[in-house]
Amino acid sequence: MFGRGEGTVEWDGMRGSVEWANFPPRRPDGVYLPDITGVIKLDGSDHPIMYRMHGISLLPDEQGRRLFAGPVRWYTDNPDFLWLNDRWGYEEGELNRETLGFHTRAFVLHSEPPR
Repeated sequence: MFGRGEGTVEWDGMRGSVEWANFPPRRPDGVYLPDITGVIKLDGSDHPIMYRMHGISLLPDEQGRRLFAGPVRWYTDNPDFLWLNDRWGYEEGELNRETLGFHTRAFVLHSEPPR
């Protein structure tokens, strides 16, 4: 199953758009696992931020939502966000199977360099 979409992004007071594609592998129990590649375009910037997320999904809950989560990486040549290239994060979200709408949150994790 292949999916693609677009939406808006809000990030530390900045806004922009996001486009993504998902080609999820399927577990033996029929649950698809997110395998997403996307591009974030922040308003006022000519430098996009690419991201990749590979995660897990849970079976739908009583409301028909499918929860998912996983690690995320960013790649950019945006001078203001080069630090993202050395970080990874965690993304979590939910998919409403009836409307096919979803909402996610991503957190940048700041690891300490080895001593």
